[in-house]
Amino acid sequence: MGKLQVFLSLLLAVMHFSGGEGSLFRLRKHETIATQSRNTSLYIVYMGHAAPTDQPKLKQKSALLRVLGSEVAAEKSIVYTYDNGFRGFAAMLSPQEAEAMRHVPGVISVVLSRLQKIQTTASYDYLGFSTSEGVWPESNFGNNTIVGLLDTGIWPESESFNDDGMSPVPATWKGTCVKAPGFGPENCNRKLIGARYYDKGYDAVFGPVTIGQMNENSPRDFEGHGSHTASTAVGRRVANASLMGLAQGTATGGAPLARVAAYKVCWSQGCSNADILAAFDNAVVDGVDILSFSIGGSPLDYQYDSIAIGAFHAARQGILVVASAGNDGPFMGSVLNIAPWFLTVAAASINRQFLAKVVLGNGEVYQGTTINTFTMKAGEMYPLVYAGDIPAGKFSGETSRFCEYDTMDEEAIKGKIVVCYSSYFDESDDVIYDAGGVGLITIDDMDEQIAFPFSIPTSSVDPGTGYQILRYINATKAPTARIERTEAVFDAAPAPVVADFSSIGPNIITPDILKPDIIAPGLDILAAWSPLAPLTSSRYDTRKVNYNIISGTSMSCPHVTGAAAVIKSVHPDWSPAAIKSALMTTATPLNQSINPENVGLAAGSGMVNPASFADPGLVYDIGSEDYTKFLCSIGYTTTQLQLVTGDTSECPKLAPKVQDLNYPSIFVSGNRTMAQTVMRTLTNVGPEISTYKASVVNPRGVRMIVSPSTLSFNSTTKKRTFSVYIKTARLNDDYVFGSLTWSDGAHSVRIPVGAGPRSPYDLER
Repeated sequence: MGKLQVFLSLLLAVMHFSGGEGSLFRLRKHETIATQSRNTSLYIVYMGHAAPTDQPKLKQKSALLRVLGSEVAAEKSIVYTYDNGFRGFAAMLSPQEAEAMRHVPGVISVVLSRLQKIQTTASYDYLGFSTSEGVWPESNFGNNTIVGLLDTGIWPESESFNDDGMSPVPATWKGTCVKAPGFGPENCNRKLIGARYYDKGYDAVFGPVTIGQMNENSPRDFEGHGSHTASTAVGRRVANASLMGLAQGTATGGAPLARVAAYKVCWSQGCSNADILAAFDNAVVDGVDILSFSIGGSPLDYQYDSIAIGAFHAARQGILVVASAGNDGPFMGSVLNIAPWFLTVAAASINRQFLAKVVLGNGEVYQGTTINTFTMKAGEMYPLVYAGDIPAGKFSGETSRFCEYDTMDEEAIKGKIVVCYSSYFDESDDVIYDAGGVGLITIDDMDEQIAFPFSIPTSSVDPGTGYQILRYINATKAPTARIERTEAVFDAAPAPVVADFSSIGPNIITPDILKPDIIAPGLDILAAWSPLAPLTSSRYDTRKVNYNIISGTSMSCPHVTGAAAVIKSVHPDWSPAAIKSALMTTATPLNQSINPENVGLAAGSGMVNPASFADPGLVYDIGSEDYTKFLCSIGYTTTQLQLVTGDTSECPKLAPKVQDLNYPSIFVSGNRTMAQTVMRTLTNVGPEISTYKASVVNPRGVRMIVSPSTLSFNSTTKKRTFSVYIKTARLNDDYVFGSLTWSDGAHSVRIPVGAGPRSPYDLER
């Protein structure tokens, strides 16, 4: 059952709705929807940029009055108003009212608010962070950068959030630490400087949050996920941290002296888009520098993607939004958070595994990947049985082998270790415990790298090992075994390797923007936990821990958040895009011999690299005007553009190309032979006088020509523009990758260059 809980936390299953503009629905003259019967749902109405001179609440109320017909109905309908970084509101509307709202002047989009799902002692050592030299001491460990996390809240008493020796809260902080049941300003300090919670959108769908073990109307973390991600990003250095002795060492975040603000948007059933947007709306005026977002939703056109909207306006306010790529890999086109203003992070392994030995009665010893904190009696061997050999009643061995309730002869389980095949909804540990079993060996054909906890002694083995164990059972009259406690093992397998669960490209909304952007450690990460959160979902599991080991792109995302916070401390004047470029252009490409062939679709630029990211030499910068041109390139009208930006921007008659957004990667999409020229601009952030030369690694079947191939910078020339001519042969539906690198001998500014079909669905046509 422990596996069920943790694995479900890896999945991002999100449903979204967007209405079309070509509806046949119209109101009769003088009729309002309020006169009709109302079967309401929560909708988000987006109205674009919020200017300082706006009266957003008046405009929002006017829009509601136009549809609902009365002030009383409008007041009852409203759930949130958004009026800081952008204009809009969340309201309870019927489908007919929502459709009518789409035709109100000033409304850009109306979308149904759906629920989204949430998605280290050794990991920073593995990346190469050092306390004595390099970016940590150079940045004073991320001091005074303010990082906001949208998640399940925070456990303020964790040692990872202590403020010993920290300087006063930065004057730029304008946020708050709210008072709520079991939580108040006294729970904040010079480390945890702000905490808010958002439940109105959740309540509108599910009713009031239940007060109890797993929910409370406060920023306090009852689930563990938010504390884990926050401490991974910016947690203090905590000596002798471990999960019941496992992974013991110094737990740390990437920016240990950065400040943290917790925005609790996720509850027991998920995270409401309306609540998430409210958090974005506060964060843009609270004073955060970076937002970390280990949540994801189904990709939608950006004007209908509530989360992309919130992140867009955050970026316009100078806030970098770091987001998880999702845990739906390795399926093509599964990557989430794909708008170009996100820094999208995939997950990889590090050089550490958690292995629990299985010792058989014949002396053979096998390794399984598991978090097993239990210790069996020293030297004692236990009877071993295969679940497929002990079906109950009408069930066959093909059914009983999955160890589901009522499918096995319970008398044959008592006092034994049981071998089961793993199923998706795996509660085999509870089943074995209820029947009097003493241990469990699961045969798992999923990603064997992931270590899951169980509520009884357990080891999860791969199919090959499982075959050997079953062969021993079949050949032995009285088979026996024991399961050893998990140990951390280093350098037993190649690393880094893209995690099987990590979502991969291509980008299905704008294929010419390569996603994910970068990869970071996301397997078996130790970080802070809520002691109120169970270690597994087993009803028998009473273990309480302050640190836990879990996996997912939720864990890789805050690693990059921490790295970005360090860069922000070193270069406080850099834009979000400059920080993003520095991380991507200095990343270490993954070894293709141990990774998927199309590793560019899985890992983007490569593994985050602290040795270089604070001194990249050159950056591919992007400003608000560049994103404005990008919106034109994907079909926004001038009217839509001006609503979104709040200014007089106009789309040119000749729409710009998506590929010409000054992105720190290049991807050209299409199924036929093609030739095109892509433009990029580099900004010098290194030595004032410098000369860089270009070198290319052509993707298979692709020819690149860079012009000019040499770029010189001086005191007056800070920016240089160049072109890349790209000619592709017919790619036969393949995705191929190479690279373009600019070097001055001291800096290596590398971006991936890829080509392939416009979307994975083109492969079927």
